[in-house]
Amino acid sequence: MKTTAAIFAHSSILSIHIVFGAVEAIIDLLSPGYDDWPAALTSLGSHAFLGWLTQTIWQASTNIWLAIASAAVAHILWNTAVIFFRPLR
Repeated sequence: MKTTAAIFAHSSILSIHIVFGAVEAIIDLLSPGYDDWPAALTSLGSHAFLGWLTQTIWQASTNIWLAIASAAVAHILWNTAVIFFRPLR
């Protein structure tokens, strides 16, 4: 979604990912609960990394589908790690 938005907007893939990460970080900060800052910083950082990964692979390979698939795999691995290693409440 973010990558296609960047392509249609003729914008940087990395920039769009950072904007989405910032929005998610704000939501994390405004949501009730504990550990709001770590969640917000993780949202911003993970989106920035995935945007960088997508953009880097696209530039290196010139294949947008490879870039999107690579970032999707990285995203799945990240989500799996977060779920597996999160502390139980």
